[in-house]
Amino acid sequence: MTNITRVLTSMLAFVSFLTLFAGKNEHVSGTYTYIGQGHESRDACREKAYRGACVEAVGNKFGWIVSGTTSQVETSSHGKENLYFQQDHQRVARGEWIADDGEPRYEYAFDSEGCLTVTCKVNGFARPLSNERLEFEAIPLRNGTDRRDATEQFHSGDSFRLLMHAPSAGYAAVFLIGDDHTVNTLLPYSEASADAVRLKGGTDIIFFDPAFVKEAERHLVDELRLTADSELDHYRLCVVYSPNRFVKPNDASIGTLIPRQLKLTDFNRWLQRISDRDQSVSIKNIGITVVP
Repeated sequence: MTNITRVLTSMLAFVSFLTLFAGKNEHVSGTYTYIGQGHESRDACREKAYRGACVEAVGNKFGWIVSGTTSQVETSSHGKENLYFQQDHQRVARGEWIADDGEPRYEYAFDSEGCLTVTCKVNGFARPLSNERLEFEAIPLRNGTDRRDATEQFHSGDSFRLLMHAPSAGYAAVFLIGDDHTVNTLLPYSEASADAVRLKGGTDIIFFDPAFVKEAERHLVDELRLTADSELDHYRLCVVYSPNRFVKPNDASIGTLIPRQLKLTDFNRWLQRISDRDQSVSIKNIGITVVP
């Protein structure tokens, strides 16, 4: 498990889309089998199987957005030119995963070529897409404060910052969830008294860097570094945003160099509750990996 420490110093596209209205959270379930590649670890395959199962659960409940691209390929052979059209399709679930309900279940096997296959079964809560929810950006940054530093892959000792951009003023909270089911509250900062971070609309905001706040507030900023305890550590960064004020879940301080924490079961209950009460709450889940 990764440790978090605070440092104290000419394509043609077509898309079919159905506008959906707000709906409350619904219970969903899904199953997905991921076939690993030779270089992928067991944990990496587990993570991809889990995410695939969540998408399947949401899509099976609320339907799919089908999109595709058509590309033109020209070839020449023996003085003869040929023109081909290649079409690729993809689908996106018409909803979003909110929280797990219980533990995911995994089954492991090997296919005929010796590749690890992981089947994941999940139960959880999800809701359909809604025009009430605003799109926002949440971009992890490694060792920098520019969009060029955006990545979801970190090395042990890298500094972590987060760029957020909201379309309108609102409130946000950020959490980092590990494989041990511990939820770390990253925002609001550990010494802050606010229940959620206030965001300005229409501008990039950098978090976890004191250079981007007023001098009088710099002592509140937690500067973060990520370190790995294994060959590949997985985290889920959960970012919650709403134009309406909300109250973060109850968490506890366990040390001056460690973010405040709570259990995953308690976090999932909180996430389900606030998203059910406020249809304008938007949630982003971003997978992060840390290697030595």
